[in-house]
Amino acid sequence: MVDDRNARQAERAGKSINKSVITGRSGRTGYYASNYFECIDSTSVRISNEKQKYYLNIAAKIAIKSPMYNHKHGAIIVYKDRIIGSGYNYYMADFSIHAEVAAIASIAKKQKHILSECDIYVVRIGPDRFNNPLKYSRPCTNCSNTIIKNNIKNAFYSTNYEYDTIRECADTNKCSKISKRDKCILQ
Repeated sequence: MVDDRNARQAERAGKSINKSVITGRSGRTGYYASNYFECIDSTSVRISNEKQKYYLNIAAKIAIKSPMYNHKHGAIIVYKDRIIGSGYNYYMADFSIHAEVAAIASIAKKQKHILSECDIYVVRIGPDRFNNPLKYSRPCTNCSNTIIKNNIKNAFYSTNYEYDTIRECADTNKCSKISKRDKCILQ
């Protein structure tokens, strides 16, 4: 359900922003009714910034700490050029904790209100025997919902041998996603 008033305001301001209301399963405005998730045109976000590459490299170093053998994920949350949370995937009592959830959980409750101004960087690396190659690490559905629920501004993730960025709504049919690639080699 597109909010035409906000789209018109963005057009008048010269911005190419498309805002969509996140709806519940029944199609009606639900739990996330008061929250908007911005979807920006594909030309707006590129991972060419050295800071972004730096943060993705830090997330890769955190992924190495993961006790998992094949799927080592690492995530960091950045607020105003400062890392405020980090996490990696691990098993706990017959279920797995994903890196994104671990990073969000590592933030103190007093800092949760600033998550709407934060970026999350997620990286997956391969096993040690292959010298930890970069792997595809787009957040799963549950992690995407957690990221949306906490209003995290941007999610950056690794793909095979490069990095990607994504912004998406809970219902991808109602909102376009962006995906721009820029090569970055781990040092």
